[in-house]
Amino acid sequence: MTAKRLNYLDMAKGIGIILVVAGHSGMCGDGLLAWLSSFHMSLFFVISGMLLSHRQEETRPLTQSVQKKARSILLPYFTFSLIYLLIELIYRLWKHQELSLSDAVLQSVSFYGISVLWFLPALFAGELLFLFIRKKTGHLLTIISCGVLCFVGVFCRNLYATYDYPVSDSLFFVWLGYLIQAGIRMGIALAFLAAGYYFMMLLNRFPGFADHSEKPLRSRMLPLAAAILFFAVNLCLVRLNGSTDFRSLSLGNPFLYLAGALTGSLAVILLCQSLPKLKLLSYLGANSLIIMVTHLDCRIMLISHKFAGLIESYLPNRYLFLLNVALFLLLLELVIVYVVNRWFPFLIGRKRSI
Repeated sequence: MTAKRLNYLDMAKGIGIILVVAGHSGMCGDGLLAWLSSFHMSLFFVISGMLLSHRQEETRPLTQSVQKKARSILLPYFTFSLIYLLIELIYRLWKHQELSLSDAVLQSVSFYGISVLWFLPALFAGELLFLFIRKKTGHLLTIISCGVLCFVGVFCRNLYATYDYPVSDSLFFVWLGYLIQAGIRMGIALAFLAAGYYFMMLLNRFPGFADHSEKPLRSRMLPLAAAILFFAVNLCLVRLNGSTDFRSLSLGNPFLYLAGALTGSLAVILLCQSLPKLKLLSYLGANSLIIMVTHLDCRIMLISHKFAGLIESYLPNRYLFLLNVALFLLLLELVIVYVVNRWFPFLIGRKRSI
């Protein structure tokens, strides 16, 4: 039986993917970028944890979960890794640059991930490890285990960042370094998945925090007030910790980062609970994977900048330029989403509808 789709989580993913794209646009100031990066990727892990709870994934056989996650997460990872490599090869041939792609290949096979693709192996490994722990232990031991593994990840991250490793040209050691960093990400992602899982259980216990997106305004006040509180805490933590980046494991103070990431993520989710259903936002969220893997390294962002630049040459205005970049990007991504869903759903691990 398929679990009911939760509109507010689709909307939260929609906000998340907009923030990710904005962060990659190169048009955000340092302060805004520091705020976006404090939670825009952790948000997807928290939502994934909530969906594990909502769908009661722990009741499935682990082998079935592995097969399902491999199709929906690993298949897009390897598919778009190959697409990225092909695009990069064509681009270098066009620009008459060196053709060596060994570093990008090593990033792919180590599950470090080329560019934005790092998110997928961290999600795959984190979800399966969480489900394994959840099946074998009770709730308290699950929380403790995820906390310990996250702490190990943070400790390894600090050790990896401060230890003076000898420089080596060996491909094996380069691959090993990428693999270690991928493992550290998975440990940190595990904490966000667990937080989302138990946050969903908590929401189910309190009707006041149920999905109010299609209910009268009065019933939305409680999640809205909670969202404002979490946003306020998140902003304070960002001011204390500064700019961070999950992909490169530049976390500042890890505990401030984890607290800021969780409060920011929960704020977006609660905000979406208090909003009426917004169809475009829900649509972007439901197709956030396609947008995530195409907007940057498939050169969609670059193409949008080029189109906006052509208009700016006739109508020079920075705000108009920003608006045009956003509009061109949205239009191109909507076309890509339609094409992928209509003719190439296997690229993102979906079955073609007949």
